[in-house]
Amino acid sequence: MYKIAIIILIFNIICLKVINCITINIIGIGYFKNNDYQVNVVNKFNKYSKENDLGINIELNVFTEKNFTGSIFNFGDVIESILKKSKTKYDLYLYDNAYGSKYGNYFLDLKEYLSEDLIKLYDKKIISDTCIYKNKLIALPARLDYNVLYSNRSLLKKYNKTIPETWDELIETSKYILEEEKKLNKDIDLIGYNGFFNDKDDEMLSSTYEFIYSYRDTYESSFPDITSQTAINAINKIKQIKEDISSESIFRSNEEFAISRLLLGKAIFIKFIIIPDQIYEMLDYNMTVLPGVKKGISSSIIFGNNISITKYPNDKAYDKRKEAALFVFKYLASREVQKEFLTKRILIPGIMDLYYDEDVCKIAHCQLFRSIQPIGKPIFERDDYNYYAEKFKIYFSEFLYGNVSAKDALKNIKDISYIYEISTSTKYTSAGLINFLIFSVIITLMFLSLIFIFLNNFNPFFEFLSQEYWILIVFGSIMNLSACFTKFGTLTSFKCQLSILLLSLGFSFSFIPILNKLIINFPEVNKISTWIDKHQYLFHLINFSIDILLNGLMYIKPYHIHTNYIEGRQNFQICKINNFFENSIYILIIIYKIIILLIILILIFIEWNNQKFHYELKFIITAIYIFILGSIILLILNFITINNYIFYYLIRGYIMVIISTSLYIFIYGYRIIFGILHKQNLKLQFINNINKKFIKIMCRLLSI
Repeated sequence: MYKIAIIILIFNIICLKVINCITINIIGIGYFKNNDYQVNVVNKFNKYSKENDLGINIELNVFTEKNFTGSIFNFGDVIESILKKSKTKYDLYLYDNAYGSKYGNYFLDLKEYLSEDLIKLYDKKIISDTCIYKNKLIALPARLDYNVLYSNRSLLKKYNKTIPETWDELIETSKYILEEEKKLNKDIDLIGYNGFFNDKDDEMLSSTYEFIYSYRDTYESSFPDITSQTAINAINKIKQIKEDISSESIFRSNEEFAISRLLLGKAIFIKFIIIPDQIYEMLDYNMTVLPGVKKGISSSIIFGNNISITKYPNDKAYDKRKEAALFVFKYLASREVQKEFLTKRILIPGIMDLYYDEDVCKIAHCQLFRSIQPIGKPIFERDDYNYYAEKFKIYFSEFLYGNVSAKDALKNIKDISYIYEISTSTKYTSAGLINFLIFSVIITLMFLSLIFIFLNNFNPFFEFLSQEYWILIVFGSIMNLSACFTKFGTLTSFKCQLSILLLSLGFSFSFIPILNKLIINFPEVNKISTWIDKHQYLFHLINFSIDILLNGLMYIKPYHIHTNYIEGRQNFQICKINNFFENSIYILIIIYKIIILLIILILIFIEWNNQKFHYELKFIITAIYIFILGSIILLILNFITINNYIFYYLIRGYIMVIISTSLYIFIYGYRIIFGILHKQNLKLQFINNINKKFIKIMCRLLSI
């Protein structure tokens, strides 16, 4: 009993001490040499925490090739599923930097928690290409890797050749050495260049982007447009390299092939990642940056891991864990720790000034690291980077290993992610410009036609309503048609909501003046007609206020911009309502408009035999029928899949043209036509009739 009591006491003491210890869970993937790095990171911090009595302990959870079967893409899916299931199970995430767009929503914006001094330590280019998601800093580089060029020392020395700085030099040197070596031994097993355009994961994409970036005009130039002549020239050069100094099988070769060639010295040039010094020192190769289109231009795709912190719930229960996770993050990201890991060859950091540190440069390849010109993977081209990489592989293979032209291949690649839009630019289609001009001309003519209500000759044709109401009606048609302009250019939530507002107000401007007139003209005297007759402006203000209120409520939950990705065709975006609240408001707006139309139709039915306004009512009801038919067609189109972005937008645009011009013509425009067909001055005709009657009367009086 005594021993048991002692054990319990010791256990309780341990528990009391440990209870204040916060455990920070890190999850990572053990891919290639990642695992050694991650173990070192954890051991380093835990030792530091213990020595300084911080009360923070890191536990590492690693998926490796031993406990998980699959590619790096599968690892990416596993991390995403964990984030979806439990956002707080793990605190820190070490993951492939290709997945910033995939995980970005789950991580803290580090700009809010890290000092400017710490962030500025890291290379801006690397940060912008791999760590920014929707203008938020979601990560810092934890470990980097780059592709470099390995040049065979013995063969270059033997033939008095230098390490190539341009792709043309690489081709020329390889050709010469291959030819000379084959003269000595026609069966020699020697390759010129491996290329690394294989089918594994995103390696073909990485190699292609890397090569295109090496073809930019200047050191400061950004990545060339994927369909530009620069990109076409670049991939044509890739194909030339394959055909002149390599082969399809060599270009498709994997890491094992590259390593074996390096170890055996059976390659003139090899592209591969930076290998550990203990292996590099065994090789008969020099390690330099990859060539470019001209001297001084190079490129290397950014490989490696990012480190991020999970987005904790807004709950005080998580405050201590969050604080501890941030402390761990800052410690691991610090210059001192990164320098130590670099000098111990554990990682390549993203802090560029370390490569100017004398202590570091005694050990590391500082000149190489300073010369590298990094480019990030196109991780933001699509939400699903895996899909983009797979489709890229298919289209680029059709060019590199097939007969598809460079221009067509790059166009297909662009179409994987590019969002096409209706615009006034004629780069892809002139349909946008033509329709912009059509809409503008119609709107201009509608606006200019308002002058007729101020001409005395036309006054008798506009007796049905007052001048201000005719102005409202014309502006209603203009607003309906103006909604088409919201579909030009990049689609945004604001444009989607503005489109609904214009259509809603356009309807009210067109029909409320008519409703006002019909209520006032009701055959029987009633309180409603009397009140509206006395308060016409207030009646309009109430109706327009309802429009503004309902449309204003839709701004509470912004429209969702949905991207229609269409395989083999042009992608485009549409406005979409994704929540119950916004759907409810949208339905309320429609119901409100239907009620107005029903009241107008009932009042027209009551007034149908009114000879004074008989033709007015016929034209109004025609306009209403066309409006209803057009609205039904637009509603039906929402349930029909249309995969052509030009047809999708233009069919809706032309229906709006029909609706708008019909309302304009059958309520307002036909009066101008009637006025033009009866050109005589009606006022003068009235005066002449009076004069004639007066003369007849005077003649009769004089005859008496």
